[in-house]
Amino acid sequence: MSNDIKGLLSALVGEDAVRVADILLKNAEITDEKIVELVNEELSIKDVRKALYKLNDQSLARYRRQRDPETGYFVYWWKIERERLREMILQRRRAILKILKQRLEYEEENLLYKCENCNSQPLPFDDAFETEFLCKECNNPLVQLENEELIEQLRMKINELEKKIDDDLNGL
Repeated sequence: MSNDIKGLLSALVGEDAVRVADILLKNAEITDEKIVELVNEELSIKDVRKALYKLNDQSLARYRRQRDPETGYFVYWWKIERERLREMILQRRRAILKILKQRLEYEEENLLYKCENCNSQPLPFDDAFETEFLCKECNNPLVQLENEELIEQLRMKINELEKKIDDDLNGL
């Protein structure tokens, strides 16, 4: 399971559901009892079902039920919704891309000043000018930040993310 999938699932449904989803991704269709066996009984049947229901609530897993002819009880067969998972990862990547582009724009368009003495937030030129280029906290002079390296890192990350999004779209 990729780190993107793990991160998304962990944020949405928790660590137990990540383990259950990993098993679902490796099997076309599987019962909750078999999942418990495959996690070496580190999760109880209750925990596995709870994780499955969380995945189902997010439309990331679905089930079909079948009556066991011997016992008369229903057996639930679970499978992961791969397409929905791809869509959610794509949405997340687009949201992150938007934030990165906004940050890049901010870094490129602003001269930023920071106090070297304390750990205060960098100030744009207008705000630094208002304080006469003195730190609000310790009254030491503010120094202009050299942010070319950060700008380059943001550009690289944006290009990498845009490539992943293009790959996702071409793979659908």
